[in-house]
Amino acid sequence: MPAPEKPRPSIHFLGRTIYDHVLLKLKAIRSSDLENTLRFLNYKQAFSLLYYLEHYLRNVQEIELSTRACLFLIKGYQTQLTFDSSSEDGVSASAQSLLKSLWIHMRAHFGDSKDTIGMNIAAIERLQSTLSER
Repeated sequence: MPAPEKPRPSIHFLGRTIYDHVLLKLKAIRSSDLENTLRFLNYKQAFSLLYYLEHYLRNVQEIELSTRACLFLIKGYQTQLTFDSSSEDGVSASAQSLLKSLWIHMRAHFGDSKDTIGMNIAAIERLQSTLSER
């Protein structure tokens, strides 16, 4: 699937770029309603949104929101992303490159967090064992 077309300038964007506008609309969705809102997207819309989310991850904008939306969309459309009908070998080149970029950027942003979480879990387990001995 090719990258989404760049839209013509519109008064509705109020001087913002399409990336800024999409991010503004994503941030306007309550955190508790994000997954329910994303459920209404069809595959083409979800793929376009993944394209924009990859841009936010690459440019370190709203990492948590972007990652949460990416993971939900990838999980929801896993079958379509795996067996894209537009290619003979399964995953189309554009979907494959997009997914690889998402994986690289999410891994880069959350690699340090994984180590920190592991250390915190070990410290909590140590405290629990110390408290249970008393």
